[in-house]
Amino acid sequence: MSNDPCGPSASLDEVRAQLAERLWNRRPEINEALIARVYGVSASESAFDPMYHDGLRAAIATGLDYGLNCIEHGEDYAMDVPVPLLAQARVAARSGVGLETVLRRYVAAYAVLGEFLMEEAGTGDPLDGNALQHLLQVQANVLDHLLDVISDEHAREMKTRTSTAELRRADRVRRLVNGERIDTSSLGYELDQCHIGLLASGSEAAAGIRRIAATLDHRLLLIRCEEQFAWAWLGSRRPVKVADLKSVVAENCPIDLAVGIGELGKGREGWRRTHFQAAAALSIARRTTRNVARYAEHVLTASIQHNDLLVGSLHELYLAPLGAEPDGGELHLTTLRAYFGARRNSSSAAEALGVNRRTISNRLRAIEARLECPLDGIWAELETALRLFDLGVYESNSSRGLRIAGDDSRTQEAAAPLPT
Repeated sequence: MSNDPCGPSASLDEVRAQLAERLWNRRPEINEALIARVYGVSASESAFDPMYHDGLRAAIATGLDYGLNCIEHGEDYAMDVPVPLLAQARVAARSGVGLETVLRRYVAAYAVLGEFLMEEAGTGDPLDGNALQHLLQVQANVLDHLLDVISDEHAREMKTRTSTAELRRADRVRRLVNGERIDTSSLGYELDQCHIGLLASGSEAAAGIRRIAATLDHRLLLIRCEEQFAWAWLGSRRPVKVADLKSVVAENCPIDLAVGIGELGKGREGWRRTHFQAAAALSIARRTTRNVARYAEHVLTASIQHNDLLVGSLHELYLAPLGAEPDGGELHLTTLRAYFGARRNSSSAAEALGVNRRTISNRLRAIEARLECPLDGIWAELETALRLFDLGVYESNSSRGLRIAGDDSRTQEAAAPLPT
């Protein structure tokens, strides 16, 4: 008789419990596989909406926990679909992400979890055929239930969004952002002029943008996506200095409002481009104590922070080796902050840290030795990696060195706040 608790003599409850435990132990690995597969399902929608994107990663983690709990506790657990998944379905509808894309991503995630389940089921003594068939049937039923609930939530939100003139106007603007050539005469805003895009997130975002715009002599196009999220464009026949605009925004921005500012654009394409720049800048503004960010001041970090390949590669190549030091890389990071803050002037960096220039030189050589590469050839990449770290894309973990935030906790990502 087999001693494997998942072997033929085990009860169904024991099979579920033991299989789930092995899968929970592989949660970080499964989560990364889910992210890769889900993001690999391309959407026909071209617009980048930070609300949807920011919520997608957290929804993946929530869905994974939901799936593992269904394996562990059975089909009854599946009846209560997690609230964050319902919220993300509504965000998808509001962001113009079609139901087909949403459902394809759920099916892709289901396939990934199924692959890991089959792999673990074949570990040691294979599962009894009846037990495995039961588990696979439960997973199929869970998927059917989940797709029904998510479809209903998405459809309900889509119906709501076409019910008022304000929402119809917002949908028209979103279609323009997506590149559709539609009539704009009803917007009360000319696209054949200079534009600066703004995106705001926070308490009464639209009201905050209106207060800012009231101090400026520009035409305003404002779309209230949510109570706490707004798109805006400031239009003018004359080119505007974005640096001056940023100062005005910073002076008049409420403390609970984060604002991303795009660069000057002209005409229809410039109108779209400055919007996407503002969306990228908003992600920076929401991560910093200074709640206003201009795209031109954060081009690299703003543009690549959602690119998992680049972010992960910068971490592995330039931060992880430094994190192997006994102090987790803190001395190296402190030195690099001062060095880059002094525009790579060793004397100024030494003065800022209260040490002599030779100490800085020795530390930089130690960093080069750890990275096995001269700093002269990689300073831009290293500075970008450090900025991402300081923005919270990475977090320090003394037991594992530097890593991507939230990749080894069963509940951390699932508990991450979602836009609603």
